[in-house]
Amino acid sequence: MVNQLTQAHERYSRLFVRQRIEDVFNRIDTNKDKCIDERELFEYLELLGYPATQSQVRDMVWEVDDKSEGYLTLESITNLLKRLQKAKTRGVGTGSNLLRNLFEYMIFDTDFSGSIDVEEVQQMFFVYYGFKGSLLDTTVRNFQKIRANPSEEISFAEFSGLMDELSLKPAIQERVVGPPKRRRIMPKLTRTPRGTSSVSYTHLTLPTKRIV
Repeated sequence: MVNQLTQAHERYSRLFVRQRIEDVFNRIDTNKDKCIDERELFEYLELLGYPATQSQVRDMVWEVDDKSEGYLTLESITNLLKRLQKAKTRGVGTGSNLLRNLFEYMIFDTDFSGSIDVEEVQQMFFVYYGFKGSLLDTTVRNFQKIRANPSEEISFAEFSGLMDELSLKPAIQERVVGPPKRRRIMPKLTRTPRGTSSVSYTHLTLPTKRIV
């Protein structure tokens, strides 16, 4: 029963996050051309009150734009988030980490108000990081303790700094299917009760010459 609940939680979390990534992408893509360029990133960070430089925004695109097209697609951002989910540490100071922080922040700013409250932080820890029960309550309390003003809503600048400091690892990582198990191709030599050796295959045992 517990395992079924865990699997149900994982399915819900994956679907929620995938849908929210697309929602966030469409929100930043103001001209609706299915791409996010430097101008759109800069303007949205400015809207959130984050003092990004042109160099930082350029790195956000350059580090993720594998095809050197000068813009970001939904696929490139989704692939980035999948890859960074498996990273042991956050790449603090890099453009890709700033982009990651931006999307993680906006995923849980569900009303796109430009700030998140404690309830939305709790949802993030539950859905994205997998904390449950008393551990969830403890994590939220510890998060509040390291904030400068716990009673205020959380800006993106504060969120970005806190997540870099905490360096948490998401619980909902894309599953990687391993290679199929290789079948045994060498025969297995066994001994029979009467002192004869035999070569054993899957459904066939061939007796060999009796050992004197």
